Amino acid sequence: MVKIVERILILILICISLFAPTVFGQHPGDSLVWEGVNDFYDFRTAEAIEKLSRARQEYPENPAVHLTWASATWLHSQANDPIEMTYEVLSRDLDTIIPVYEDLINKNSTVPEYKLFLGSAIGLKARVHLGRKEWLRTLIAAYRGFKTVKEVAKENPGIYDTQLPIGIVEYYAGMSSFLVKLAVALFGLETTKSAGLEKMELAAEKGEFSCVEARSILGFLYLWVDPNPDRALYHSTLLKERYPHNFYFRILYLESLIKTWNHAEALTEIDELEAVFEEL
Repeated sequence: MVKIVERILILILICISLFAPTVFGQHPGDSLVWEGVNDFYDFRTAEAIEKLSRARQEYPENPAVHLTWASATWLHSQANDPIEMTYEVLSRDLDTIIPVYEDLINKNSTVPEYKLFLGSAIGLKARVHLGRKEWLRTLIAAYRGFKTVKEVAKENPGIYDTQLPIGIVEYYAGMSSFLVKLAVALFGLETTKSAGLEKMELAAEKGEFSCVEARSILGFLYLWVDPNPDRALYHSTLLKERYPHNFYFRILYLESLIKTWNHAEALTEIDELEAVFEEL
């Protein structure tokens, strides 16, 4: 039973953290934040940090800017620092932004995105505890984070971004044992793969915050877990067109071309990837 709880916990941590690098909304500063996000997804982390730091100063009430900034600094640290240092960087930045979101909620509780990103930040804090093997702190932070995201989903059904983490957990439960299904059902969620895929597809098509991550996850699932090459090609094509410098998205696209028998296009894609490989 301990291992089952641990597996559910790790999954919850992953799906909560999916909100971190994605943002799209109708708030002052969105255009500058999006510039940072685009740099983030194209792995230009230094440029992303510079733009998001500037956005935090100029647009401190933008719901996504603080967590996106913390995610960019974390990704930059993962590429350059020892593993323990990455936990320190993430923990430091989360300790900075969690009080910011709490203050924003107190000042304007009518903006549900503040609560959504607060839950995501708390979930990322659990990632720090998990990496340090602080099990009780991990459990508490993970539960608080996921509970907050679920509350946003219940109170604001029009925010489709919440469907991504919920869909991931439901899909995972659909692949798992009775005890895992029971553990997930205790959260008030469905426990079938089809229900999970439906919610992830909804996040991909209508999510303002989670559309990129949803397409990335669906592309992977449709290639290697629940085969549907045509849908994989659909999602990976959109990712490749939007972020042509993201090597992982290009690999998803390449594999989708191969599995849909678009071999001429696949050979062209291989040549292009080989040409840019040395620049990674």
